[in-house]
Amino acid sequence: SARDNGELWIADRTLKQIIVMDQTGKRLKTIQMQNQVSGLYVDAKGGLWMAGGQDGMLMSLDWNGKVTGWTGKVGPGNDANEYTEVHYMAVSPDLKYLYVADSLGNRLDRLEHN
Repeated sequence: SARDNGELWIADRTLKQIIVMDQTGKRLKTIQMQNQVSGLYVDAKGGLWMAGGQDGMLMSLDWNGKVTGWTGKVGPGNDANEYTEVHYMAVSPDLKYLYVADSLGNRLDRLEHN
């Protein structure tokens, strides 16, 4: 479900964590991740996604931070669904396409979500 409760979800790239705060700036929780957290994205249906930075991965998460799916692999690569650095990502409103920005690989990929 969409998170419209006013929480602020912050990607902490250096410490590989997600920080959740309320509107007053009070820290509600910290979610430690195994992968670098370069960016977070909420799709049109309220799904949470994470760009995995130098780990070269794109992940779907539940709202507790559990990884529910991914593409890419740890470590740089140039083959299909391999990335040097997944700097950011987006999802089309119909959830059909995932867009992956590889900042070090100088490319933007469009993946079909199935």
